[in-house]
Amino acid sequence: MTSNTGDHVFEMDVIRHFKFRTGYSFVPVALFLLATALFVAGCGKEETKWKNSQPTFSDSTGFRPGYDSQRQVVKVVERDMNGDGTAEFVVLSMDKSAFENRIFDQQFDLLEIFRYDSLVRAYRSLFADPVDMGIRVTFRDLTGDGREEILAWLSSGGNDPIAGDGLNVYGFTAPDTIRVLFLSETGAPEIADIDEDGKAEILVHDEYWGVMPHSEVIPFVASIHVWDGAVFTPASDMFPDFFSQYIRDAKDDYLRIKIEPFGSESSEDFRLYRAFSTWMIWLLTSGRTAEARQVWEEEKPFLRATLPDDQFDDLESLIESDQIPGTIMDFPA
Repeated sequence: MTSNTGDHVFEMDVIRHFKFRTGYSFVPVALFLLATALFVAGCGKEETKWKNSQPTFSDSTGFRPGYDSQRQVVKVVERDMNGDGTAEFVVLSMDKSAFENRIFDQQFDLLEIFRYDSLVRAYRSLFADPVDMGIRVTFRDLTGDGREEILAWLSSGGNDPIAGDGLNVYGFTAPDTIRVLFLSETGAPEIADIDEDGKAEILVHDEYWGVMPHSEVIPFVASIHVWDGAVFTPASDMFPDFFSQYIRDAKDDYLRIKIEPFGSESSEDFRLYRAFSTWMIWLLTSGRTAEARQVWEEEKPFLRATLPDDQFDDLESLIESDQIPGTIMDFPA
């Protein structure tokens, strides 16, 4: 979807945003149409906060951004992101009706990028994106092309970062074109070079509650996203060594707890159940589904005799389900 108001340009790829949020490249037609309609409706609602708020800025004498009375500038960052010797200006702003109630000092709901256009002798908006829960921006070359991407970090607050923290990544795909390269509103995304090849991966987390209280929740890496030349796409199967370490640790923990004295009659004793759940979740999320089900069949008699019914039934449901029921997303086992 593209809307233009003078030199103020906004681009949004509905399909790409929907794909990022779901993690799937194929969606049934009916679901896709419904999701697209909802997204467009939501996007239009966001746009009303800024599309009538024309930015005011100076010409070649200097860049001094400002919006009309509806919008408050939060921060301006000057950065040559593509290394061409011309600085871009990343402007973070927020609707004034919500500005006084913000949770974070640098909270913003709109990210806009400007560059000086020598042909028209004025600063021109290259890109704008309504942002949910933006709290700060950083810059880093994630794609390995020598150009920095913009990392917009998101947070809804609260004490559960996996449920409340997200990340948008924006980058140049052409000299004057900036697009969304990655989007996740939850999952506490983490930047890491886990295979030490000099290229960054983005790890998205989830958590498994099962029948346990929140204090016993099991965090895990739900997906690993890699740069495919256009966007960051899920590719967890490329990193078997990464998952293997977590699988070994979880297995060792379960086998250690298995031989300890265990209060089998107490539904509040989650040690054995939690250890086995952790082992299974790492096997399933790594794609080693057959191995997980083989282990389950081997351990089932012991667990049936040892665990309370609710814990055993939950494990059985976890292993036999085609989805891992995380709190953030469900994804194929």
